[in-house]
Amino acid sequence: MVEKKKTILDRAIDAVSNRDEKAAAEAAKLEAEKAKREAAALRAKLASEERVKKLKEANAARLAEQKVVAAKAAAAAKPVVKYVLKEGDTWTHVSLKFYGHTTEPYWRPIYEANKAMVGDDYRRIRPGMELIIPELPAELKDK
Repeated sequence: MVEKKKTILDRAIDAVSNRDEKAAAEAAKLEAEKAKREAAALRAKLASEERVKKLKEANAARLAEQKVVAAKAAAAAKPVVKYVLKEGDTWTHVSLKFYGHTTEPYWRPIYEANKAMVGDDYRRIRPGMELIIPELPAELKDK
């Protein structure tokens, strides 16, 4: 078959139509890349939300466990008596009076039982404070 010679007009039409096809192909390629980026961002967001959800669940479980431990400790540390501090009283004075010993293993349970009132600094006791004296822990009763 003999090819027809293209005129200038035919070549111009081919050039324009190729340009349109190339532009459409480039636009489609850009759209596909944009869709891939959006999908990746969505996957990352879902993964992040899943991590946050797992962390919240772990924190809730840890908090529940801490509450159980605290409840057991509170149940184990049954208050025996209440004692109002007098001028000059210290943790060792109180432990000597109720437990017969002055060393830290003996006064520490008294401090721990009253930590909510005294605070994190065990030296902040003052005359007039009413302390709860817990039962002596079993491991110290044998000594």
